[in-house]
Amino acid sequence: MFGIGNESRGDDAAGPILIERFKLKLEEIDLKDSFTFISDFQLQIEHSLDLAHQDIALFIDAGVPPAVLDNEPFSLTRIIPTNIRTGLSHALSPQELMGIAKDFFVKNESDTKTPVALIKSSKLPEAYLLCIRGYEFELGSPLSSECKKNIDRSFEALVLWLKNMLMAEPGDLHCTR
Repeated sequence: MFGIGNESRGDDAAGPILIERFKLKLEEIDLKDSFTFISDFQLQIEHSLDLAHQDIALFIDAGVPPAVLDNEPFSLTRIIPTNIRTGLSHALSPQELMGIAKDFFVKNESDTKTPVALIKSSKLPEAYLLCIRGYEFELGSPLSSECKKNIDRSFEALVLWLKNMLMAEPGDLHCTR
């Protein structure tokens, strides 16, 4: 699980806040060791290494329309890896990071003797983006009351979704927008 966001920018903290809340929930039910948690301001190429040998990747971030429908508290969507870089920044979208991981970790049958081949896996993890509707993103802003409510709603949905995920076969889950 990746919690993406800057805790100094109001609602941008939604990803890291939800990660911390979820860690506590997993400690209660003794499942914390089944997950890897990463919180950072933004995704960078080095995060592709964190995807190696994972079954599922969940990116949690705050967003505004059109990433989240205006009247919805959050969206959960499947990520399709892309090799198209959309920004001029060193930061990456989850889709871009998955594209980099796909290029790097999916085995090339002819590459069996290099050090890189030792960390390559034969598959890319299924990846999802949980985007929580945010409202205030200014530096120094507190978390808005609306975003707090959306974090609560997304937490409840995430717990239910992960319970279903643990019982499902890979590729069986359907996401809502």
